[in-house]
Amino acid sequence: MKCDLFNILENVVGQDELGKNWEIFEIFAIFISILPWIFLILYIIFWRKYYLTYYVNNQLVYKKAYKSNQKIDEYIYQNENITIVKWYVDEDLEQEFNFINMPKHNLKLYGSKKVEEDDK
Repeated sequence: MKCDLFNILENVVGQDELGKNWEIFEIFAIFISILPWIFLILYIIFWRKYYLTYYVNNQLVYKKAYKSNQKIDEYIYQNENITIVKWYVDEDLEQEFNFINMPKHNLKLYGSKKVEEDDK
């Protein structure tokens, strides 16, 4: 008669109860271990926001959060006799930014202070 550890454990009283409890513990441990990943995926899909920041002469003047593909509100900078309506993607003020839907990344927009002609 062959006697090994597995055959002995099969005949132990209460082994079935221990096996059921162990299976429940395994399922619970797996669920707890994947829970942070579920929250991360939900965050990325539903709650992630991207920032649109506006700079005038390298100074931050306005910052707003948008969801991906959300329509961007037009922002007009006004300070005393200065008004900026056009915003640019680059610091050299060469590529004009068109107000459309928010892309899936943060954006920095640049404007330059120009004194209005009638105030000179």
